[in-house]
Amino acid sequence: MAYHYTDESRASDPHALPDVEVFHSTCYPAERPDVDDARPRYGVGFETLGEIGFYYAHGSPGCLWDSDPAGPFDTEAEALAGARETAGFCEHGIGNDGATEIDGCVDCHSHKVLGG
Repeated sequence: MAYHYTDESRASDPHALPDVEVFHSTCYPAERPDVDDARPRYGVGFETLGEIGFYYAHGSPGCLWDSDPAGPFDTEAEALAGARETAGFCEHGIGNDGATEIDGCVDCHSHKVLGG
């Protein structure tokens, strides 16, 4: 499990905490007969995720999540990009104030200009 900043500008602030957790779920739903009952369970919420993959949930380290887990995603990067998008940031963690097209993330802007 890894904590990340949805807003990358906060990463340099020594007093700011990460606000999203990205994790990989390997738990199976309780009704799967092919899973040994001795398999450790990691909480009711994890058992009900249903599919193996990467998930994200908004919240601070050491605290309960502020959102339900969202996913599954194929990779950790896709899950983090999804978390940032729901928080109003680009996949790189840069906000856009909407004033001009070149505001916000330079990488995302170059992809738009190049048609990517």
